[in-house]
Amino acid sequence: GDIALPELLEDLAALGMASVLVEGGAKVAKAFLAEGLVDRIVLFQGQEPIGRSGIVSPIDANHIPAGFRKLRDMRFGEDSYAEWIRDI
Repeated sequence: GDIALPELLEDLAALGMASVLVEGGAKVAKAFLAEGLVDRIVLFQGQEPIGRSGIVSPIDANHIPAGFRKLRDMRFGEDSYAEWIRDI
């Protein structure tokens, strides 16, 4: 079944954790975004797709959810890194 994400994060906060890196697939990313639990989005993009048809991301650099602003972006050869933070 699905995990109650807000309650999970409350439990982690009670244990003293103030920050959590969510590095899951599209379903996990969508769930955290839908609950409004994301403060920072970091996207890494390379030139080669992963797998035969690639892996579909719930977001990309051209479709960042409302309420985020770009903090930085960098290039590493053919690869790129971009970071957005939530406007609070």
